[in-house]
Amino acid sequence: MKLLLLALVLTASICIKTSEALACTANFCQLVDCMPYTSENCVGKIVKNGGMCGCCDACLKVLNPGDTCFSLILMGAPNTVTCPDNYHCDPVTLKCIANN
Repeated sequence: MKLLLLALVLTASICIKTSEALACTANFCQLVDCMPYTSENCVGKIVKNGGMCGCCDACLKVLNPGDTCFSLILMGAPNTVTCPDNYHCDPVTLKCIANN
């Protein structure tokens, strides 16, 4: 069952990444109007160039240790969440776990 889930996640990731490549053309960022994030308007973590196609900064909600982080495994659409500092999203459990 875990193998089937992993295969499904990988297949979805490949499809989404392919669609992102089609959207992120050479001049895409020139057409984007970015929201300027600051500590005053972002309740979370500001990630430099973390938005769509790396054009803009992103404001990400920081998950708690042990929270489900399935959306971080899927590539394509920009993330809206992140694991806390010194944690990462485990691809097997799909939870934020401490770095070794």
